[in-house]
Amino acid sequence: MQRRHQDHIAAFIERVGWDARVTPTGLWIIVEKPGSGTEIQVNNRVTYTFESMLLDGTPCYEATDRQPKVITIGKGGVESGVEEGLQLMRQGTEAVLMIPPHLAHGNFGDRDRIPGNRVLIYHVKVLEVQ
Repeated sequence: MQRRHQDHIAAFIERVGWDARVTPTGLWIIVEKPGSGTEIQVNNRVTYTFESMLLDGTPCYEATDRQPKVITIGKGGVESGVEEGLQLMRQGTEAVLMIPPHLAHGNFGDRDRIPGNRVLIYHVKVLEVQ
């Protein structure tokens, strides 16, 4: 199943022409704007905006400049793929994360807006790292 998801992500990235890299866990990252601020590490408090959607473009969730998401790296409360992706960024980075189900909501989804076994696209902008 994971192989199939990786194939879907690779085909999607090729179709849209993104320059992506994949981590050993299967997370894909496309850096649209590299940041120049503090590198994100475990125990950092990170404030960021995001838009999440399914591969077909169906919107799921978002956090805006007016109401950004704030997490502490290493404390959970967010998809493991998002936390892993943030640790590859720094303050000011804008990136797209392609998150396979095993790094997001798995076989069952979130029982609200994200169905089970779905790849997620996260457009992320890191606002602050403390």
